[in-house]
Amino acid sequence: MKGASNVIMFIIAVIIAASILLLSFDILGLAKGGIEDITGTGQTYQQRLAGVQSLSQVCNDWMGGEKFNAESILKVYKLPDKIRPYRDLWNGCGEDLESLANECFNEREATRDCAGNGFIRADADEMLSCTNACSNVNRIFEKCDASCPDYAALCFENLLEDFSASELTKTVTITNNALEYACSGR
Repeated sequence: MKGASNVIMFIIAVIIAASILLLSFDILGLAKGGIEDITGTGQTYQQRLAGVQSLSQVCNDWMGGEKFNAESILKVYKLPDKIRPYRDLWNGCGEDLESLANECFNEREATRDCAGNGFIRADADEMLSCTNACSNVNRIFEKCDASCPDYAALCFENLLEDFSASELTKTVTITNNALEYACSGR
């Protein structure tokens, strides 16, 4: 009887050990996946930061360069393409600017919004809206980069979400509280 009891205890011990071993492999597998997720998140954040920096740089270049040249807007600065990932910026500026630049690109004669010879009129609503939008992009990015450089892209995206498409085409004010909140990562 004692021998049978020992065999049963041994079998139970083997089953428990095997269960613990299988559970450890499951936990290690989850941990490995978690580490891969964290690494992937870092790469994604770096890509997002590069996108924000690129948009800010393009805005600077465009505003200081051939701002009214439709071909430059579309092919050199590629401003609409840089704006496209940001929904409210796209709705308030990018989509309309892209449409107008395409319209004026081959337009040789002056029209309501085209100055002729591939140029856009300075007083075109789309130009005014996008000039303000680009000024806001630069202001927001500079504030985020100065306040929380390790989270500048996240801060930028958080602040963009705080403004509507129409607000982004006007001069926006960024309060210290909003900036602090945007830096915290929500």
